[in-house]
Amino acid sequence: MLLRLFAPAPVTPSTSVKEVEKPATPKPAVKSTGNASSTKSNTKPVAATSAKAKGKYNIIAGSFKESQNADKEVQRFRQLGYSNARVVLNGGFYYVSLNNFATRDEALNYKLKLAEKNVQGWIKEFN
Repeated sequence: MLLRLFAPAPVTPSTSVKEVEKPATPKPAVKSTGNASSTKSNTKPVAATSAKAKGKYNIIAGSFKESQNADKEVQRFRQLGYSNARVVLNGGFYYVSLNNFATRDEALNYKLKLAEKNVQGWIKEFN
């Protein structure tokens, strides 16, 4: 699967990483009509964490100005099996991080494994 990526956003040295917290969205009440065709929504809000939570080297699969676009990408990657996917806010951009690592070498190895699966991304360091 080939994924379309956007160019990384420029980062100035004075930018800092902020944790993005999404308020829990209430689930709509579903009335039972006795009809088996009633459906439930399987969409869960994206739980974002700080880039410093595990490591400072992140594998970024996308960068967005709108948080809802980043949330959609995170949900898509989670459905593809990337359970560590999350949103990181930095410098006014919402980055889709697939995983993060303590060392650049670990991040590079993971990036190469992703490339074997035709998943593109880049390594971004968040201090």
